[in-house]
Amino acid sequence: MAKKKKDQQKATEKQRIVQYIIQCKKEADDASLERRTAWRELWLLYQSKQDNSKKKSWQSKCFSPKIFMQVERAASQVKKALLQTRKLFKLEIDDEVDEETRDAVKEQMPVIEKKFKRKLAKSNLTNIYSEMTKGAFLLGLGVPKVLWNDEKKTTTYENVDILNLSISPNYKPFQDDPPDYIIEYKEMSLAELRKMARETNAAAGSEIFDLTEVDKIEED
Repeated sequence: MAKKKKDQQKATEKQRIVQYIIQCKKEADDASLERRTAWRELWLLYQSKQDNSKKKSWQSKCFSPKIFMQVERAASQVKKALLQTRKLFKLEIDDEVDEETRDAVKEQMPVIEKKFKRKLAKSNLTNIYSEMTKGAFLLGLGVPKVLWNDEKKTTTYENVDILNLSISPNYKPFQDDPPDYIIEYKEMSLAELRKMARETNAAAGSEIFDLTEVDKIEED
C-alpha cells in the first residue's frame, strides 16, 4: 500500500512538472507572438522568398537578395575576426574562491589557458559561432548551445533555432541575471530519444530519464 501511494505521488509530481512546462511555454509564446511573426517574415526575406500571389502577370517577380548578402558578409567578417584573434578568451578566478585556492589556481593559470585554447582550436566553436551571428544579425538574437560529447570527452557546440525557443517574458537582453526559464522545442525520432535517454543516464550515473516511461512512448 505504501509503495502504491508513493508511485501515485511520483506520477502526480511528473504531471505537475509537465503542466508547468507547458504553461511556461504558452506564456512565453503568447508574449512574443508579434516578434515571432516579424522573425518569420525576416527569415523568408533572408531566404529570398516572397509572396507574388497579388502581383499581376505583367509585374516583375525578380527579387534582389540584399538582406541575404548583407547578413552573409557580416557573418564572414565575424568568422574572419575569430580566426585572426590571438587571444579569443580570458579566464578569471571567481571572487568567492578563498585566498589559498586562488593562489594555487593563479599559479596554474597559464597551463589551464593553454589547454583550453588547444581544446577550442579542435572544437567547432568558430563555425558554430559565425553561423549563430547570421541569426543574430537578422533577428537580433543568437543562441549557441554548449554540449558535452561523452564519447570524445570534450565540449561541442550547436546552434539553436530561435523560432523554437521560448524565453521567459520578463527577461531583458544584456541583464546580468539569466531568464527564469528557456524552453527549446525539438523534434527527434523515437530511436534518437531512446538513445539519448540511455546515454544521458549512463553518463550521469543516475536516472535523469525514466527509461520505463520512455519505452512506453509511441512514435507519431
